[in-house]
Amino acid sequence: MKRLLAILLALTMLFLAGCGAKEMASDNGANMDRGDSLVSGSGQEDAGASQQEALPEDQKLIRKLWLTAETEDLDALLSQVEQQVKSLNGYMENREIENYDADARHAELTIRIPAQSLDQFAKDVEKASNVTSTTETTENITLSYVAVESRMKALETEQTRLLELLAKAENMTEILQIEERLTKVRTELEQVTSQLRLYDNQVSYSTVYLTLYEVREYTEEAPEGFFERIGSGFMESLKGVGNGLKEFVIFVIVASPYLILFAVIGVGIALIVRGSK
Repeated sequence: MKRLLAILLALTMLFLAGCGAKEMASDNGANMDRGDSLVSGSGQEDAGASQQEALPEDQKLIRKLWLTAETEDLDALLSQVEQQVKSLNGYMENREIENYDADARHAELTIRIPAQSLDQFAKDVEKASNVTSTTETTENITLSYVAVESRMKALETEQTRLLELLAKAENMTEILQIEERLTKVRTELEQVTSQLRLYDNQVSYSTVYLTLYEVREYTEEAPEGFFERIGSGFMESLKGVGNGLKEFVIFVIVASPYLILFAVIGVGIALIVRGSK
C-alpha cells in the first residue's frame, strides 16, 4: 500500500510539473504575441491616421439645443439672458412673452449663439435659473456641404467657359444657344450659393430654443417611491446573483482538469484504504 501511495504521489507531482511548464510556455508565447501585436498595432494606427487625414479636416456640424427653465423673476432673467447673448456675439431671432395670467407668465425665445460658445451659454442659463429639461441634437452635414461646394465650383467653371464662347460666337444661333445655357447655369449657381450660405450660417451659429416659466417655487425632482426602491434593489440583487453564478461556472470550467485529477487520486486512495481494511 505504501508503494502504491508513493507511486500516486509521484505521478501527481509529475503532472503538476508538466502543467507548470506548459503554462510558462504559453506565457512566453503570449508575450511574444503581445510584442508582435504592438508592432502590428503601430501599423494599424498609422493606417487609421492616414484615413483620418483623407477626411475633411473641418467637420460641418449643426447643433441645436432645447432648454426649459424656471425662474422666480422672469423680467430679471430675460434681461440677464439678453446681456449674455450680446456678450457672446449672438442675437435674438425670436421672442414671445405671454402675460395673460400673472401666475403663469412664460417666454419663448429663439436664440442664435456662435457654435463655440453654446456650452458656455447653457452653463450660464443653468446658473441663473432652474433648468428642468435639456435636449441637444448634432447633425453632421460635411458630405452634403462638400457636394454642394463641388457643384458650385463646377458651375463657376462652366459659366466662365460659356462667357468665353459667347465672346467668340459669330452668328445669332450660337449666341442664343449659349445665352440660354448661361441663364440656366446662373440660376443653378445662385441656388447652390444660397444653400452654402445657409449651411455656413447654421454651422457657425447654433440655435437655442429657450422656454422660461415664472414660478413661485422651483419644481423639485420627485423622490424614488417605496415600490420603486424595492424594484430597483431587487434588480440589483438579481444582477449580483447572475454575476456570481457566471464567475462560478467560469471557475469550474477553467479548473476542471485539476478537479478531475484530484477526484481520481481521491477515489484511488479511498479504494486502496478500503482494500487494505
